[in-house]
Amino acid sequence: MPYYSSTATLTTWQDSSNNTGGTVDPWGSWTTGTSSASVETVWINWVMPNGTQFTIPAYRTNPVPVSDAERERAAREIEERQREWELAQERAEHLLAETLSDPQRRDLREHDYFDVRGSRGGVYRICRGQVRNVLALVDGQPLNRLCAHPQRERVPDADAMLAQALMLQTDEAGFASVANVERY
Repeated sequence: MPYYSSTATLTTWQDSSNNTGGTVDPWGSWTTGTSSASVETVWINWVMPNGTQFTIPAYRTNPVPVSDAERERAAREIEERQREWELAQERAEHLLAETLSDPQRRDLREHDYFDVRGSRGGVYRICRGQVRNVLALVDGQPLNRLCAHPQRERVPDADAMLAQALMLQTDEAGFASVANVERY
């Protein structure tokens, strides 16, 4: 089965209007991920490094013109989503600050981390962020790095950090069982 290789070259192409061309980068000018586009079949002739040639259909999207009104509506939607995200981050920061003790709030403000004691007595440092941000401490020194975080696409860091802290404080063994662990 032939496959695309970075050493393969596109020597000719022909679109549905029978236009042809010479050697080009087949991926450089194609558009993907747009919902307002028409699709055109393009037949391409690949020449593999060993000299094998084959022709395959590929699909190129052609953007459909968008009106000024649609562009403005899309810009407003993006701005609104950005405002909602910023508000969610503010609420999450407020909730985290309200939940932490005074020394924990100070550490978070000054060092971007706070320490928590697990339900089985372990001490953990939760650093700002949500991926690979939990350190298991022994005598105040990091021993392991743990990674366990919400599986949603966009969760404010402060919400993820609070969830990590609460799980460690209430179910340290459960947190350890779902976390990826690596030596620090």
